[in-house]
Amino acid sequence: MEISEKALDEGRKLFAEAKEILGSGAEATRAWLATPQGKRFRQLFARVLILGSPFIFRMRMMKLSPVGRMIEFAGGAAVLIKLAEIIRDWEPETFPKVVDTSGTRRNG
Repeated sequence: MEISEKALDEGRKLFAEAKEILGSGAEATRAWLATPQGKRFRQLFARVLILGSPFIFRMRMMKLSPVGRMIEFAGGAAVLIKLAEIIRDWEPETFPKVVDTSGTRRNG
C-alpha cells in the first residue's frame, strides 16, 4: 500500500469515527476530540481547510451565498486558515463546559 493510500484510509476511518461521535452529543464529541484519534482528526481537518481554502472560495456556491460573499470580503482564505489553526491547536482544557440548566427553572 502506498503512503497516499494509507493516508486516505486513515482519513476515511477518522472521518467515519468523527461522524459517529458527532451524532452522540456535545460532551461525547468534546471527549473524543481530546483523544489521540480526535487530535489526529483535528490536524487532518485543519490541513484540508488550509490547503483547500483557495479552492473553496472559487466554488460558485461561495460566491452566490451572502455568507460566502461576506467571508470573501473579510479575506476569506485568511479567515479559513485562521479557523483551521484554531481547530488544529485546540486543547480540551481551554473549551468551556456546557451546563444544561433547563430543568432548574423556578416557577414563580
